[in-house]
Amino acid sequence: MATTFTPDSDFQPAAAVSEAVDLSRIMLCLNEAERLETCIREAQQGLRDTQVSGEIMIADNGSTHSSLEIAERLGARVVNVKAKGYGNALLGGIAAASGKYVVMGDADDSYDFGHIPRFLGSLRDGADLVMGNRLRGGIQKDAMPHWHQYFGNPALDRIGRLSFKSPVGDIDCELRGFRKDAYESMGLRTTGMEFATEMVVKATLLKLRIAEVPTTLSPHGRSRPAPAHLARCPSLISTWGSSVRCETSEREPHRTTRRRKGLSVHRTLPRGCGHVPALIRRPREM
Repeated sequence: MATTFTPDSDFQPAAAVSEAVDLSRIMLCLNEAERLETCIREAQQGLRDTQVSGEIMIADNGSTHSSLEIAERLGARVVNVKAKGYGNALLGGIAAASGKYVVMGDADDSYDFGHIPRFLGSLRDGADLVMGNRLRGGIQKDAMPHWHQYFGNPALDRIGRLSFKSPVGDIDCELRGFRKDAYESMGLRTTGMEFATEMVVKATLLKLRIAEVPTTLSPHGRSRPAPAHLARCPSLISTWGSSVRCETSEREPHRTTRRRKGLSVHRTLPRGCGHVPALIRRPREM
């Protein structure tokens, strides 16, 4: 069954499924026909291993190959997200999710979806956000350029720890899980690759409970070149920089309201976080 999500629509998840489930497994997809079946079957096995009621969802961002046919043949829910971008695809997929818990990741076979039980276990133990840590789990040869592995990613992790006292040791890992109600409290808005970073920033500033579990990174299964995720470094630095002046003290939180280009932002954040809504900005008109 396919459903269509646009950022401006009032999507009602209950209309897509007949009953709530414990876990929604969301995969981002853009012409991933080569490895999508492998990813779906791994996720299905992960759900069986946890003996949890769940759904496998494909947040499709405009595939023109046979990805959608593969997903539907294997019983996955498809959410067609019209607005382009990594963040947009996740905004659409998560909005459609029916699970109490959500685990997200790419559909290129670089992450092991058999690790779902690890994420679910930490969520059930009380974590709001569970990050995969590839440094603890292992990065296979050729899975990541050396420059990214030994300089780019560690630099981003260090910025997070220094700027926000973030406990995350692998901030760029895209395999992660969270409580859906905790996600909704973050009010994420970014539409590109910086969405993943915004999630960690907001979870840290809102003092949500963050845990980590080891996971692995393997070479992607695409025949085409992999996207250069760290090509988003300028936007990541901008994201960190716009919040670096935000205090993370233990003082009482307060409610902030800012209006930016017609977008009214209301968030309960630690006192002194007036710069955080700069992360929540309307995407540029294309």
